[in-house]
Amino acid sequence: MTFQTRTALGPLLATVGIASLLAGCGTPTALDGAHEVRSATILLASEPTGVNPLISGGNRATQDLIDRLFLHLFEEQPDFAEHPPTFAPRLAREWTWSSDHLTLNLTLRQGVLWSDGVEVTAEDVRWTWQVQRDKRVAWRYAELKEHIVDIRVLGSHRLEVEFDQRSPNQLADLNEGNILPRHAWGRLPLAEWPSNADWFRRHLVTNGPFKLESWESQQELVLTANPDYYEPGLPILRRVALRIVPLRRNRIEELAARRADFIPQVTPDEAQRLEGASGVIVQHFWHRQYDYLAWNTHRVPFTSSVVRRALTQAIDRQGLVDALWYGRARVGTTAIPANVWAHHPRLEPWRYDPAAARADLASAGWALDSDGRPTTGGKPLSFELLVNAGNPIHLDAAVLIRDHLARIGILVTVRQLDFHALVDRLDSGDFEAAVGSWGIDTSLDLGYAFHSTSLTEGYNSGGYAEPRVDQLIEAARGETNIELRRQTLYELQELLHRDQPYTFLWEPQRSDAHSTRLENVRPNPLSSLFRLRQWRLAAD
Repeated sequence: MTFQTRTALGPLLATVGIASLLAGCGTPTALDGAHEVRSATILLASEPTGVNPLISGGNRATQDLIDRLFLHLFEEQPDFAEHPPTFAPRLAREWTWSSDHLTLNLTLRQGVLWSDGVEVTAEDVRWTWQVQRDKRVAWRYAELKEHIVDIRVLGSHRLEVEFDQRSPNQLADLNEGNILPRHAWGRLPLAEWPSNADWFRRHLVTNGPFKLESWESQQELVLTANPDYYEPGLPILRRVALRIVPLRRNRIEELAARRADFIPQVTPDEAQRLEGASGVIVQHFWHRQYDYLAWNTHRVPFTSSVVRRALTQAIDRQGLVDALWYGRARVGTTAIPANVWAHHPRLEPWRYDPAAARADLASAGWALDSDGRPTTGGKPLSFELLVNAGNPIHLDAAVLIRDHLARIGILVTVRQLDFHALVDRLDSGDFEAAVGSWGIDTSLDLGYAFHSTSLTEGYNSGGYAEPRVDQLIEAARGETNIELRRQTLYELQELLHRDQPYTFLWEPQRSDAHSTRLENVRPNPLSSLFRLRQWRLAAD
């Protein structure tokens, strides 16, 4: 189970002999008259759900498509290791803040065109913000716009954005969501948007580096270079085919046989085998993700932080990393991964220490019975561990966790549920423990899972509530001084480390694979297709 706060590692592949896959050779050459088309093929596991970012989405493939078709005001940079991320100009050419940092003056690029020839203007930006906030549309990230009081149009390419409070995420919140075509999509009443996803494909007007040439359902989407795109010489690739290939084995075969050029998010064992394949490059990068074991802190014995720490110490998390990730992960420590600027550098993961776990359980009133099982009131310590049946890595982890805890006499029953049934159990609080993962955004607002208000308005399904944690989350939201914010987040992580509302299992790397004929491929946690407009073929 994987959630996003602002994605799930897929099934493990059955053993495939790479040598046998490399027999195929030669990438088909597409021709455009007498000239070769600079074309690449990307393989997707699932089909995008639409082209309107406010009503479609929920998976990475959809947002990756939309981000190639529509511009943002800015481009968030993957430079969040040492400081909060910076932003580069996109549709916005320049911007300045007022002295109180509550008003932002924006100047848009002139001459940026929608695909029907109409110029992009400040009216598009203001209208997009209005639609993002409209309850009839019910955009999932509408709350990110709640502190934007108004966006005023000062001219065809000038705007003034008014905020009601300072925060470290003002620019990020403004930038969330693509700018949409008011003159084209404004013709459909907003109340009809959620039920008319296909309408937007039929009336598609875009302004990004690529245009959507065709969409054959469950087969292939074809993107072509936008001839009116504002960056000279880009995109370099003139055609990009997004082929839908649900089976992982088939995707690996297509890449290895050189009938495809790029696969996002290959699994650890796939990456291990592809590393030695001729004509294939595997790129690894630390993702902004952590996988965890959530405890229902409203259920005995998980009401006790001592018991939760004991359970963490009884799980060989380094063993999980070694067995499941082939060295492409590290043991988790906190809710801010180690590749993010505000990660607490002095916190060490709780060590695997069964003896210490037994001692902590004893101090919490769980004495060993004659069979060596922690028991209180004549009842041995046991619980049900929920896991998403569609996530084999989490399934394997749950089985190993069961075995680890059995070594100190704890009985764990692993219960597999489909994703939606699992979410229902978590939302209702009807669980004892569950395996999951979070992909975090760079706002570093940990309220989604650890603030007491998220018991009803967010994802705090474990029921964790700690007044000081609430205070620190709220303080971090408003602190604009980077060093003060860092120290606030350090203290917050110390409390989570102490209380263990989650057992932080691991932080994974992500791996993408591509053919050697592709250059300038720079996947990162923001997107596997980051700057697709700059990708090129080796012969170019």
